[in-house]
Amino acid sequence: MTIFARQRRTRVALAILALVATGFITSPLTVSASAPSNMTTAGYNNLRDNWDPNEPMLSPADVASSAFGQRFATQLDGSIYAQPLIYNGIVIVTTEKAITYGINASSGAIVWQHAWGTDFTTGAQWGSPFEADTIGCGDLVPDLGSTSTPVIDPATGILYLTTRLEVPALSTDINHAHWFVQAIHAVNGAPVAQWPADGVEVRGTPYNTPGLAFNDNFQMQRPGLLLLHHVVYLGFASNCDINPYRGILAGISTTSASLTSMWSTESGAGTDANSRAGIWQGGGGLVSDQSGRIVVATGNGVSPTPAPSNAPPATLSESVVALSIATNGQITPQQFFAPSNATSLDAWDADLASGGPIALPPHYFGTSRHPDLLVEVGKDGRVFLLDANNLGGYQQGTGGGDAVLGVTNGAGGVWGHPAAYGGQGGYVYVVDSGGGPLQAFQYVAGAGTTTPQLAAAATSTNSFGYASGSAYVTSNGTNTNSAVVWALDGDGSDGGNGTLIAYNAVPSNGVLTPMWSGAVGTISKFSTPSSWGGRIFVGTRDGMLLSYGLAASRPLEVSPFAFGDVPVGSTQSTTVHIAVNHTLTITGTVGLQGQQSLAGSATGGVVTTTTTTLPVTTTTLKTAGARTPPALQVVALPRSAFVVHQPAVGTTFVAGSTMTLTVGFHPTVPGQTVGSLIIPTSIGDQSVSISGYGTANGLVTTATKILFGTIPTGAGRKSLSLAITNSSAKPERITGIDTAAGPYRITAGPKVGTVLAPQASASVTVSFAPLVAGHYPSSLTLRSSGGDITVPIVGAATSGQGQLDLSTTSIDLGAVTVGGQARATITLSNSGTVALLLTQVAAPAGPFAVLNPVSPDQSIEPDTTISQTIVFTPTTTGAFTGLYRFNTDTGQPMLEVTLHGTGVAP
Repeated sequence: MTIFARQRRTRVALAILALVATGFITSPLTVSASAPSNMTTAGYNNLRDNWDPNEPMLSPADVASSAFGQRFATQLDGSIYAQPLIYNGIVIVTTEKAITYGINASSGAIVWQHAWGTDFTTGAQWGSPFEADTIGCGDLVPDLGSTSTPVIDPATGILYLTTRLEVPALSTDINHAHWFVQAIHAVNGAPVAQWPADGVEVRGTPYNTPGLAFNDNFQMQRPGLLLLHHVVYLGFASNCDINPYRGILAGISTTSASLTSMWSTESGAGTDANSRAGIWQGGGGLVSDQSGRIVVATGNGVSPTPAPSNAPPATLSESVVALSIATNGQITPQQFFAPSNATSLDAWDADLASGGPIALPPHYFGTSRHPDLLVEVGKDGRVFLLDANNLGGYQQGTGGGDAVLGVTNGAGGVWGHPAAYGGQGGYVYVVDSGGGPLQAFQYVAGAGTTTPQLAAAATSTNSFGYASGSAYVTSNGTNTNSAVVWALDGDGSDGGNGTLIAYNAVPSNGVLTPMWSGAVGTISKFSTPSSWGGRIFVGTRDGMLLSYGLAASRPLEVSPFAFGDVPVGSTQSTTVHIAVNHTLTITGTVGLQGQQSLAGSATGGVVTTTTTTLPVTTTTLKTAGARTPPALQVVALPRSAFVVHQPAVGTTFVAGSTMTLTVGFHPTVPGQTVGSLIIPTSIGDQSVSISGYGTANGLVTTATKILFGTIPTGAGRKSLSLAITNSSAKPERITGIDTAAGPYRITAGPKVGTVLAPQASASVTVSFAPLVAGHYPSSLTLRSSGGDITVPIVGAATSGQGQLDLSTTSIDLGAVTVGGQARATITLSNSGTVALLLTQVAAPAGPFAVLNPVSPDQSIEPDTTISQTIVFTPTTTGAFTGLYRFNTDTGQPMLEVTLHGTGVAP
C-alpha cells in the first residue's frame, strides 16, 4: 500500500479528496474525448504542453478506485530516458543500449526490437553504444546509446530517433563517436526502404560558424525530436559541460535522408568551439507553435548584447529563441528573450535551458491582444510568461529589466518543462526538481489589467528530488473533475526510491491533493510519464517499462457530477444514478477523509454527515541530498456539510443494475469544491467524482500568505503573483489595493474601479527588493464593494556573500589491484556569510564514482560542511584521471577536484 493510500484506504464511504479551492474556476468549455489518440512526439504534441485530453478512463475517480494499479512491468535492456511513445497500440521505447522496442500497450509483451549497430538481415555488429567514461562524464552511465525522445510521422507510422554509436570502422580517434538519425516502422520494427539501413550520420558545419564543424565526440543530443514539414530537427548540447561543445540545431530531411540545415546558437567575433549555449532543455522537445517556426531554450555561454526581440544578436546564451525555417531549409533567428540578469546566469551556470519552453494551447489561453503565449522556467525557478509574437529581447524593460508579460518566482529550479491544462480557467504545473514541491499556477486572463498573468495557486505537500522531471496531465477534454496531474519523484541525484504520484489537477485551498502513488524503482533523470487508452507508462533507469491503469472496466460507471453555484449556507441536493458493471455489496457508510464524522447511521438508508475542521495529513518532505526544502504550510480543511442518502450496508447490486445516491451540497465557505465520493464495497473502494461552487459576497484569493523567504540584499527584485476572484453571484468592484512601502511594490494588478464578473479573476504581483538586511513583515489588502481581504507578506534579507571551499583540489588514490577498491573523502564548505547554491555538479566517470554525490540546486548554509566519498574501482590496468566539478551562484569560477589512480595486475 502506497504512502498516500494508507490513509485513504480506511473504510469510509465518502472522501473529499480536494476541498474548496479558493482560486478562480470558470464554467469550463466541455470537450468530450474521442478514441485513444496516438502519442507521436515528446510532450504529447509540438506545443510540448504535456496534456493528453483524450483519457476518460484516467479520471480522479478512476485513480482513486481500488481497481487502479500496475498492469505490467516489462524488463528491457538499457536505461530509459526517452518519454515512451504510443502508436496504434504499440509502446515505443528506446534505451541507452541503443535498442528500440515495440511493446504491446495492453499486455506488455515485446512485439519487436532492434539493436542499432547491427545489420537488420544478418545480425552482424558494426557499432556499439557510446560509453560515457570515454569522455569522463559520470552523468548518464555507463552507456549513451539513445537518450532523447524520438518522433513518429503520424501519416506513415515511421519512427525517427537518434543513436550515438562507437564505430571504429568510420574513425581512428579514441572515441569512434558518431551520431546517427535512424528510421524504423513503429508497428512492426521493419526497416524503412528509403532510409539508409545504418542510419543517416549527422555531419556538417553550421552556416553561421563556417570554421567550426559539428563535433561528434562532445555534442550531446537530449531534447525531444521535432518533425516539421518532412524534416526531423535535432537539438545538441553537451555531456557534463565538457568542452568543446556548442548549442546546435540540425535538420535531416525524411524524403532525401540528408542534412537540410545546421545552425549554432553562438556565432560572430569571439566565439569558438567552446562557446557553449547548449540546447538541452532537460529533455523537453523542440517547440513548434506556428507554421515554419521552432522555439528553443539555450544554456550558459556567451551572453547576448542588449537588443529588441526582433533583432537577435549573434550570441544567444540563456535565451528563448524563435527560429524561422526558409523554403531552402535554412534556420534563422527571428525573435529572442533573455532574462535581464543573463550575464549572472552565465557566470553561475544557472541555465535557463535546464527547462524547456512550452506553448500554451491557444484555444484555452491567450487574449485578443496576446493570443499566443509561451512559458519558460529554468534553474533559478522564475516562471516567465512570454508573448510568442514579441518574446521581449534582452534588457528592453523599464530600467533595463525584462519586457515580458509576467514573471513570478517558483519554489526552485526546473530540469524538464512545465505542463498545461486548459480546463477550469487554465493551469500551468511546474515540478521543482531541487527539493521543492509540485506547483500549480493559475492562468488569469487579465481582468482589469492589460496583460494575462500566471499566479501561484497551490503546491503539493511533498517535495521532489533532483532527478525528478516534468509534470504530465490527463483529462477527458475539459470536463469538470476529469483532470489528473502525474509526476515522478526520486531521491537525490540517482533517482532511487522512485514513485509515480497522481494529484487532483484542480487546487484545493492552496494544495494539490495526492490521490494515489506507486513505487517505480529507480527513475531516470528528468523523465516524464506518457499515456494512452487509459494507461500511464513509465520508463526507468533500471530498464523497466511500467504500465498503470484500471484492472478492467470500471465496477461503477457514472459521469462526473457538478452541483454548479450554491450560496454559502444553503443546501442543494441531487440524485446520482450509477451503473453497476460488476456484482458488489455495500460494506460501509459514509464519512469524510481527513475530517471527523459527528453523526451518521451504519445501518439505516439515510446517512447525514457533518464535519469539524481537521488538518490535512502531510507527507514527510524529501530533499535532494542535504538541501532543506521550502517551508510548506499545513492547510486546514474548511468546515463543510454533506448529506448522503445511500443504500443500506449489506445491500448487493448485480451487474447491470443501477445504484442511486442522493447527495446534498452545503458549502460553508466560498470557492470551488472538487472531490470524490468513495463507496466501500466488497470488491474495494469505488469512486464517483463530484464538485460544486460556494458563492458569497466579496473576494477570495489563492494565497493565505505571500512568502518571499530570505534573499540577499542587492539581489534584485523577487516577484510573486496571486489571483483574486469574485466569489459572489453578482459583479464586484475593486475599490483599492494597499501594501506597506519600503522594499515591497505592487508591480501589476487591476485598476481601482475594475469590475469583476461572478467567478472572474485578476492577478496581483508584489515584488520584494531589500537593500538592507532585516525582517520585513507587511500585508496586502484587497478592497472591494463586497468586502475586504488581507494577505500577510513575509520577507527577510541578509547581507554578504557565499564562498565555496574544497578541502583539496587533487586526490591520488594510489595503485589499486584490478577488481579492488580505494576510497578517499573530500569536503565542501561554505565560509561565506549567506547560503550558496550549487548550480552545476559534474560527477566523475568510471572507474571513479561518488557514493553520496551532492545535487545541483542544493544549498549550503554558512559554516556548513558536506563530505563526499570518492571510490576508485579499476577494471583494467593503467593510469586513470577524473574530474569532480562544481559551480555555484557565488560568482566564483568553476571549482574542480582532479582524481588520479592506477590499476595494477593482481
